[in-house]
Amino acid sequence: METFAWHVAAARPAVDSLPDHKASERLRVAAIAASTVAPLHFNLSHEAALTRTAS
Repeated sequence: METFAWHVAAARPAVDSLPDHKASERLRVAAIAASTVAPLHFNLSHEAALTRTAS
């Protein structure tokens, strides 16, 4: 299975289990669920966010 297929496979059940919410909330849940499969691709730490915005 390709790398992104694993992310989708992890994210879809999490997002599908949500009641109707705004798209931004569903996207946040999808990103967190996908990060469980490949944590190095989805570094959501505060320090990583500051590093990305500073460059």
